[in-house]
Amino acid sequence: MQELGLTNYLLPWPASSPDMSPIEGIWCLLKCHIMQLCPHPTTTSELHQAILQQSADISSEDIQNLTSSMPNWITALQEAHGGHTQF
Repeated sequence: MQELGLTNYLLPWPASSPDMSPIEGIWCLLKCHIMQLCPHPTTTSELHQAILQQSADISSEDIQNLTSSMPNWITALQEAHGGHTQF
């Protein structure tokens, strides 16, 4: 980053800071769906197909629930002073 002269554009970001993006909840849902498959995907190709198939099963309601829960995530993070939360 220094060689490219980009350090002036970076914000401080602690290595252990939680990711407060709603996409993390979607990845969790997707992982749960894939783990319930029988048999489990065992190759990269099978995993790719499972991801495509299972991502189509995540409903807009699931996504809405995750994004509407963001204020709770933020409150929990503030109460934990930036530490680990239930989210």
